[in-house]
Amino acid sequence: MLRRRFVVPVLILLAVLGIGGIAYSQLESGDRGILPLDSSGTLEIGGIHVDVGGTDAMSARYAGWKIAQRQGFKTLWAKMHNAPVSEAPNLPDSTLDDIVTSINVEREQIGPNRYIADLGVLFDRARAAAYLGVEGGEVRRSVPMLLIPITVTGGTETSVELRNAWQRAWAQFRTSQSPIDYVRISGLGVDPMLVNAAQTERPGRGWWRNIVDLYGAADILVAEVQLQRSYPGGPARGTFIAHHGPDNQVVGSFTLTTRSGNVKEPTT
Repeated sequence: MLRRRFVVPVLILLAVLGIGGIAYSQLESGDRGILPLDSSGTLEIGGIHVDVGGTDAMSARYAGWKIAQRQGFKTLWAKMHNAPVSEAPNLPDSTLDDIVTSINVEREQIGPNRYIADLGVLFDRARAAAYLGVEGGEVRRSVPMLLIPITVTGGTETSVELRNAWQRAWAQFRTSQSPIDYVRISGLGVDPMLVNAAQTERPGRGWWRNIVDLYGAADILVAEVQLQRSYPGGPARGTFIAHHGPDNQVVGSFTLTTRSGNVKEPTT
């Protein structure tokens, strides 16, 4: 009889330790967590193609960056004013040097006297505002929207429990120019337990309200990508679906395909 009295408490203790161990492993994974890029102080234009020559490799590269600054400002001005690029003002290089914070090299080829590249230009929001004709460089935005990225591949749904390419894409997305005020999570701490694929299917409003309040949001956006591969290393197809609100309402979708398993190279 005495022996039986100790069996149940021991079993309960083991169960508690087991549950605690599972929760600890979920919170302390070394393969989790991507900090979102802070773009609140910058404005970015990417995909600027330059092809320029020079007396040597460095001169050609410097000339290419100057061209990128000029084209980047005109493109940004046109985007801000919803106008043709041809109507954008021409700023002197000295002014552009003052308002440009950095040049991002997306792809480049450097020859002895030629420079071919795809570049991105980052402008200081405060300094560029006066030249862009937008007070403070501000963009009208939505209410804060909690973003939950979900990847579906091989029949498994993953959000931020483990690092993945879809989470990284959203973490590196510069949101300052978007009309949507995204609230992005890092995947650290309690994020995997509160914001995961299972949570997006919960109908309960009370739990949703607790989560959006915790992250300082007012609404919910779910960005889902469904990846399908014909065979390992072969053609791949990604279906991107946007959901809104606790009811998981579909607001839009599109599909991209690649000739290989590398989903970074969309073809259609």
